[in-house]
Amino acid sequence: EQRSQLRGRQRGDHVAGADLLAAAQHHAGHLAPGGGEAGELDRFVTFGACVVDLATHSVTVVSAGHMPPVIFRAATKSFEDGCTNDQTGLPLGIVEGVPYDCNTLTLGPGDCIVLFTDGVSESKNRAEKDFGMEGIFATLKTGPMTPTAMGQRLVESVHQHATGRKPHDDMTVVVFGRLS
Repeated sequence: EQRSQLRGRQRGDHVAGADLLAAAQHHAGHLAPGGGEAGELDRFVTFGACVVDLATHSVTVVSAGHMPPVIFRAATKSFEDGCTNDQTGLPLGIVEGVPYDCNTLTLGPGDCIVLFTDGVSESKNRAEKDFGMEGIFATLKTGPMTPTAMGQRLVESVHQHATGRKPHDDMTVVVFGRLS
């Protein structure tokens, strides 16, 4: 029931990322395994959201302890963080009522946003070495710079890095962008 309320907020018109996080923070005790009130358990939930405005090509990014998205800028062939460390708030369930900062950016033609969970960056190989941000950037910089190609490359590279190991955490990759 709590998750469906969040999905309903997400589908609403003109829902700001901070409003989405506020709704998630309110229900954080129900999202964390075992339930309970915020701060009551030694459990928390990281959360990241992007609210996309197709008319203006803008994306509002908000983060509650989640890895910041990586933005590929086609015009300069460069990468940047989707939000600063100062804009990345505490995970949900740590402290009730914490406000979250948003970062709104505009996507130019060919720009892409890469979202991923810490299971990607913390994926270990047989020598116990994390894939890390170095692995993510090294992978993203090779090959075509389209959302589909970047996502496939990143997933394949993480799997290759972790060959012979069971994942220790969930791994999720989402890539989207502006084509024209």
